Amino acid sequence: MSFGGSVAAMLTSLKNNKVRKREPRQTEHFKYVESAPIDQPLRFKGSISKADLEKMRTKLGKRRKREKILTAMFYTSVITAAVVFIIFFVG
Repeated sequence: MSFGGSVAAMLTSLKNNKVRKREPRQTEHFKYVESAPIDQPLRFKGSISKADLEKMRTKLGKRRKREKILTAMFYTSVITAAVVFIIFFVG
């Protein structure tokens, strides 16, 4: 009647996954707290100006463009190396 430990592992898994019977100690940490109403937009102190926001957008756009170019260069070099290997060493 040996199952090779599979039944024991299954029982342990069921035991670990069962629903908690007692309350966690940090219940006050997870309580809902009344805050800003949902229908109003959030307002931050020291908001950023439109010019600074546009500057950040252009900077982010340049960074994304550079990352795309580097990714394309990496994949191109890997594919080229694979093709050269196939042509000269295999074929």
